[in-house]
Amino acid sequence: MEISNPALILAPIMLIVGLILGRELTRNSFKFNISLPKIKRVKKTHSYNYRPIKAKVVRRRIEKPTFFASYGRRPHLTKVHKIGLFAVTIVTIAIVAINFAGPISFTGFFVKSANPAKITGLSYEKSGNDLIFKFGLQDNNSKTIVTNGNVTLKILNNGNVIKEEKFSLTKDDATESIYSISIDYNSLEKTYDGIGKATIIFETNGKTVQSTIENIDIPKYTEAELNQMYIDNYNKNALVLDRKIEKECGPTIFKVTLKKIGYYNKWENGKEIIRVRADISVENTGDERASFQENWNKNDNYKLVDNKGNKYLPSDESTFRGGMLNPGETINGYLIFDNFDSSARTATLYLDSGWAIETAPGEMPIWVVFTFSVDASKF
Repeated sequence: MEISNPALILAPIMLIVGLILGRELTRNSFKFNISLPKIKRVKKTHSYNYRPIKAKVVRRRIEKPTFFASYGRRPHLTKVHKIGLFAVTIVTIAIVAINFAGPISFTGFFVKSANPAKITGLSYEKSGNDLIFKFGLQDNNSKTIVTNGNVTLKILNNGNVIKEEKFSLTKDDATESIYSISIDYNSLEKTYDGIGKATIIFETNGKTVQSTIENIDIPKYTEAELNQMYIDNYNKNALVLDRKIEKECGPTIFKVTLKKIGYYNKWENGKEIIRVRADISVENTGDERASFQENWNKNDNYKLVDNKGNKYLPSDESTFRGGMLNPGETINGYLIFDNFDSSARTATLYLDSGWAIETAPGEMPIWVVFTFSVDASKF
């Protein structure tokens, strides 16, 4: 494993430099003497009247162990020596301060700390109510690194950010060089499909790297919630018109009312379907029993046409079917038109009554059709 902590490299170098300088300063001028207990003979000479007397041993003594420094000539510190000693002292103190001012991280001693070039191994798992993301960092040489930095986590669904959270990480937060962050699963907004993606952005020392993981599990609406949401959206945003048209149809008179119209979208097979719903009612205001167009899904009897010429027919989810009406009786329901072009500016609703105006023999019949034009940009 690569050792790149500066303390492990510079500290021994500083020690060697200090020893060399110390040796140069003290050579021939400073030394340590260490002696063990020993018996020493002491000789004494006497001189009387200038006559030499033979030296003889007069006493014995046991010397104590000594540990002392004896100086020769005083060392001379040159300017170079002083600068060297000062530099060694300052660098050594700086190294110690940098490495021991905060908590000791063993990971930091053995894994290189540098600016990251990319995020690696981004993964996620759901544990209880937590959504946990794990990732590592590598430098330009594809070597694993750990470093301090700020992390931004974004959860997206169909390009929309549904959750964004920030974290502050240190080298000590990495376990075996792997960082781990988590968010509350229930804090995420519900979506139509329950499929999202997560983007991790790591920033340190002005350097930013990011990585994305697709197809993560996020909360989704239930079918009941979706149906209610469609209804709520339609009731809130639909155009309320109550526009009425009354025409003679065969033996009676029908009054058709376009109550309201607007978007009634739904989610199907992983995508949102743009739909238009039109609420209508038909009342028999005449004196005779008669039927209003019962072939609602055939021969374009009911249709919606936009300003681009696109034609839309009612879907099977429509509830308006026409039928036989007694005098004073009313039929209510709605028509749903799928895959409407949301860029359309206007739309026209055509409701064929199933009755025609009498014409001269040989002429084409003129069908009685109720027509409503609306501003689609206001749906």
